[in-house]
Amino acid sequence: MAITDESLLNILQAHGQTFLDSFGVQEDKQKRRKRTTRGSSESGRAPKLAKREIAASSSSVDSSNSAEEWTGFGSDTHMEDDESHLLAGEVTPLEASTSIIQKPDVIVFSGSATKLSETSSTKAQGKSFMSSKVSQLSDQKSEHRKRNTNGEDEDDEITNAQNDALLHRLVHTQLLSGSLNPELNLTSAQRKKALEGRVLELAGTSKLGQGEKTVRAKERDKASKRVREGMVEKQKQRREKLVQEAKEMGNYYPASKRLFQDPSEKNTRRSRERGLRMGVGSFGGGMLRLSKREIETVQDESLENIQVT
Repeated sequence: MAITDESLLNILQAHGQTFLDSFGVQEDKQKRRKRTTRGSSESGRAPKLAKREIAASSSSVDSSNSAEEWTGFGSDTHMEDDESHLLAGEVTPLEASTSIIQKPDVIVFSGSATKLSETSSTKAQGKSFMSSKVSQLSDQKSEHRKRNTNGEDEDDEITNAQNDALLHRLVHTQLLSGSLNPELNLTSAQRKKALEGRVLELAGTSKLGQGEKTVRAKERDKASKRVREGMVEKQKQRREKLVQEAKEMGNYYPASKRLFQDPSEKNTRRSRERGLRMGVGSFGGGMLRLSKREIETVQDESLENIQVT
């Protein structure tokens, strides 16, 4: 049944009436007021009778108050009536009004289950860490990684694998094609050095065409001093031999001398000094130093001038 406004109003009025009934004083005062108004309106009654009625009503009110002082707000009759209603199974207006109001459902979220799982996992990890079997620790780590992997992680792994395959194909087909050419008939050691040198060239740590030489120079530095000196001497002999062959074939000219030089050797060519400087001798430490040849040239010029004159 749908609860209408009239039914709610009736329930509220009944609740208020029961609340007022618990106070017997107010009813007696209302009766006294009605009697006084009636006495004033009636013209036939004498004022003495009205006073007597008021005194009697006040005495009855005092007697009722004295009788009900120990009970507080309620009375035994009201308590008995309420108990009889409860035993009979009837619904009082107060219960009807309170039954309409529904309390909201309260849901309490507790993280006890997650905390237990975390503590148990940490205890298991601690025991496995202190155990002498390394396989248990690795197994638990693998299980933990499997649990943490999601769909997004799998997609990232797939894309990374594809990019790695593409980079490997690009490096071995275009960038490192010269060092991995099977027509060169290179040994495994030569192929390895050529590959390392090409990687250094691509990284920018060495010049183009000089990557393999830098790799060999690093390996040479690891050897002993006597072996290093022998290897350097052998390289110098090979370079001289190449220069001699170029001269015999007519391919050698002064500008091509740099092609046969070792790039690691320092260039001994002196750069031209700009500005004014002394034409004779060398000045250093506050002294002018002249060589014998310079002195002889000056003396020869002076003798020639004397003979001419």
